[in-house]
Amino acid sequence: MMHKVGALGLALALWGCDAGGEAPRAPDAAPLDATPLDAAPPDASPPVDAEPPPDAAPLDAAPPDAAPPPMAAVRLNEVDCRGRDGVELVNIGDVPIDLAGLVLTDDPADPTRGFALPAGESLAPGGLVAVRQTEDDEPGFTFGIACGDDTIALLDPLGRVLDRVQVPALAPRATWGRLPDGEGEFALTAASLGEPNAALGPPAPALFDPLRRTTVEISIPQANVDRLFADPRGEVQARLRVIDADGLSLGWRVVGMHIKGRIGSARDLNGKPGLRIDLNAVSEDGEIDGLENLTLNNMVQDPSFVHEWATYALFRALGLPAPRVGFTWVRINDQDYGLYAQIETYDDVFVGQHLPPTAHMYEGLYGQDFDAGVETQIEVEEGDPNDLSDFNTLREALDRVEAEGADTLLEATGALVDWPQVVRFFAVEIYVGHWDGYASTRNNWYAHFDTDGVMRFLPWGVDQTWGYAHPWHQGGGRLFRLCMQSRACRATFDAALGEVAAAQDAIGLPDATGAVMRALWPAIERDPRREIDLPTVEYVQAETLAFMRSRRDEARAVVECVAAADDPDGDGWICDADCAPDQASV
Repeated sequence: MMHKVGALGLALALWGCDAGGEAPRAPDAAPLDATPLDAAPPDASPPVDAEPPPDAAPLDAAPPDAAPPPMAAVRLNEVDCRGRDGVELVNIGDVPIDLAGLVLTDDPADPTRGFALPAGESLAPGGLVAVRQTEDDEPGFTFGIACGDDTIALLDPLGRVLDRVQVPALAPRATWGRLPDGEGEFALTAASLGEPNAALGPPAPALFDPLRRTTVEISIPQANVDRLFADPRGEVQARLRVIDADGLSLGWRVVGMHIKGRIGSARDLNGKPGLRIDLNAVSEDGEIDGLENLTLNNMVQDPSFVHEWATYALFRALGLPAPRVGFTWVRINDQDYGLYAQIETYDDVFVGQHLPPTAHMYEGLYGQDFDAGVETQIEVEEGDPNDLSDFNTLREALDRVEAEGADTLLEATGALVDWPQVVRFFAVEIYVGHWDGYASTRNNWYAHFDTDGVMRFLPWGVDQTWGYAHPWHQGGGRLFRLCMQSRACRATFDAALGEVAAAQDAIGLPDATGAVMRALWPAIERDPRREIDLPTVEYVQAETLAFMRSRRDEARAVVECVAAADDPDGDGWICDADCAPDQASV
């Protein structure tokens, strides 16, 4: 088994040996040991001290039966020619080796291009060490490694070649490393400088398979822990790796991150914070499975742990743009933070895949709607923040509808709103009892305007669902209220309720949700930061499944009443829309 060593001065990116064993805490508490961004995670054995071995003789000059000199046991083990270049060394011998004076170079004939490793550390038998290209005045080699065009050599202090490798052109995510470490031939490997090599695996773990949980490990330096306590929404740098359900790691990468969450779900690092990860904050090749961002929800307001997965699955079953959801176990600075929902992020990747070309994406916060004055407050996620003409055009059209009567709604706004999409969006929100969404409360919504000025809604914040039998036709959202007052729009909504019930049946949602619950249960049980006791989790999960089945029957009853079209007083309003079915004037 490979052993790892401590820091080799400032020039080497090594595994640390003094992993922090305490949870993060505020700046005035005891300090938290955190791995520097240019070092691998702190899980290593301490460095082994040793006397410098004698100089090595040339490899091709040693007698066939003679043991190789100790320094010759240091080999090139992995080369990374993407982003910040790096070279990994391994000791395949039986004794510690002083690395002082060993030289890395891309041109053995030109000594000025080499980088001599400094004194002060030794490499234990089986040990790995990573040497990086210099960056921000940090010591390191100054030459670059060109994929497909360079040969990297390791020289002893006298300039004799100990090992060399030609670096081929590499695919994204790939490095060129020995399999197995030290003794094997060079092959495509997953980026893992400072860690044992692994064959290049699939493009990414299955982030959105709810039955196969991934692991996300994050290392945050103490200075950045302090910054997150002072400003949770300020982005800091951290190191992150994703490990799939089979144990395949994509290797460590430097990312940007901040804490997410608003009233009710906000937690700091002493609790169970929601996290937003920018994979491309430092390097353009940081994407995982084509994703530029990771959104990790803490589920502290979802006693079932499955509401988001089930709700977004139903939206997607209706053909509506909504995130995919998986589950992951999060570790921060070697501490378990527990089970999280991995939510697909609304970013330019998602929008480009699911929506027409974007003019604007707005995020609506609590109480915000298409009302006068809101345009000065609403968050503009995509598009020109100085030109909100699409938002204002729709708002002004709604003003005219309210002045002229709700039955003008579809005609007056038909060119501004994708009503088939919006009505189905309303139907799902009300069906799942999303009391904290747009239709009900004017909260947790995104509005996407395409370049033709047409608006579509996207759902968000659906953790508190599947428990409240929301009245079918009541809500606070301006577009929803006007739709319910318009006989044509309301009839379309009632028909959409039948589509939602049919979609739930088509995907077998109660059974599928039960399967996810069972798959997650071991992780729920051992989640050290779970805020909900297990009996409550069991109760809410059972109630969630019961609600799904009863809500389907209730929706079908609405559809059947509408289909009967029984209007005894002839006023054009039927079922619960007519509070006095025997009086045409009411």
